[in-house]
Amino acid sequence: MPPDDTHAAPTTSRAPRLQVHPTNPRYFADPSGRAVLLTGSHTWLVLQDGGVTNPPPRFDYDLWLRWMDRKGHRFFRMWCWEQSRWLAHQPNDYWIDPVRYQRSGTQTGGDGLPRFDLTKFDERYFDRLRERVRAAGELGIYTAVMLFQGWSIEPKEWYLSAGMNPWKAHPLNRDNNINGIDGDPDHEDHGRLTHTLALPEVQEIQRAYVRHVIEAVGDLDNVLYEIVNEDLATDENSAWQDDMISFIQATERERGYQHPVLRTVQWPAPTDFESLYESPAEAISPGSPAQHGTGMEDYRNDPPPGDGRKVIISDTDHLWGIGGDAGWPWRAFMRGLNPIFMDPWEGDFVVHEPFDVEARDAMGVTRALSDRFDLGHFLPRLDVTSTRYALVDEGSGTILAYQPIGEHFTVDLGTPAREHTVEWVHPITGLSQAGESITGGMLRIVPPFRGGGVAIIRPVDDAARDGRTDR
Repeated sequence: MPPDDTHAAPTTSRAPRLQVHPTNPRYFADPSGRAVLLTGSHTWLVLQDGGVTNPPPRFDYDLWLRWMDRKGHRFFRMWCWEQSRWLAHQPNDYWIDPVRYQRSGTQTGGDGLPRFDLTKFDERYFDRLRERVRAAGELGIYTAVMLFQGWSIEPKEWYLSAGMNPWKAHPLNRDNNINGIDGDPDHEDHGRLTHTLALPEVQEIQRAYVRHVIEAVGDLDNVLYEIVNEDLATDENSAWQDDMISFIQATERERGYQHPVLRTVQWPAPTDFESLYESPAEAISPGSPAQHGTGMEDYRNDPPPGDGRKVIISDTDHLWGIGGDAGWPWRAFMRGLNPIFMDPWEGDFVVHEPFDVEARDAMGVTRALSDRFDLGHFLPRLDVTSTRYALVDEGSGTILAYQPIGEHFTVDLGTPAREHTVEWVHPITGLSQAGESITGGMLRIVPPFRGGGVAIIRPVDDAARDGRTDR
């Protein structure tokens, strides 16, 4: 039987609890109804330590949080790993600690250490999870608590010759636990069935773990749940994820909690994203054909506008793996998406191509700009500027427009006689500069910055009005 859950005392947070915005479901909203843009960096070892030694070196989480705060970031994924040793993309030895279960007995598992007892949680894992989520909330930062890991149950065929098989150190491997749980009854040397509904005894273990996570962090306001990172691209896995989403939602209702759930694109990506849109998750994170070759719309370079069916987290992890440029957060932001960045930060956890470090700064500037306006009033529009990157408040006539290069572009201001103010924001530094006023119709305007700019275009009568959309 699973161990008893323990409920920790509540705490306060500068990041109020989120729900889907009632009138503009491209965004989450705080309890006042104000839209909240989720943007920020995330990296692989924010919860568990990892490295080539056992025990692995400790990740400096306090330094990470201070760095996030300085950059003006508001959101990150709290990564998790299910296995204790080895990585699918790493040919050398690699250790992960802590893992969610205690070890027991004299028999050793595949990692050379005592086997796991799946009825006893290692509270180091859950205490650390709670403390790190709480600390982020004190800085106004939201966390997506990842529950499972698609790169923990199999070597991933694309990486098969490059790395190790993490399943050999997984607690649900028959050779690694004292409870007789077998996550690979067909002896195929992977744990893919553990992320389906095929093994009821495994589901019971997983649900006990998820309940314990909810007991650890469910009273904290700055929480989202993410089911799994880049899991199996199968219908059976989609059914398991959706079942887990429904279980979380039901379990939280029983306890008086309510947090959004994120469902992430599978890997390799499926041929479409309909299973994401059809899921009971409040937020989804699609992938990109530029990475996966699926022939879908490209979330890297010309992301489709959010249509309000789900809150969309546009994550470079599922677009490049590691990659992105300083313009990418703005391309996503102007399409009604929430941009986040897979950040190597201080290490090379995976081999990657060069990326534009200024993307980190650009996300902070998008967040600062979003805080000046209530995004709940803004919709993405492709037809207002020649760049096709614009958010428009139809009620006030305010336009937020992005020009990725320092050349002129056209903007349609509608009513010819209406005068507008223009403010330019540098997309990386956040430097603000007033522009010349412009009057109605279709006009050409030029950013004052060499690398392009963000234009805030407001009707004079609205700009003079005190406080409906401005901060």
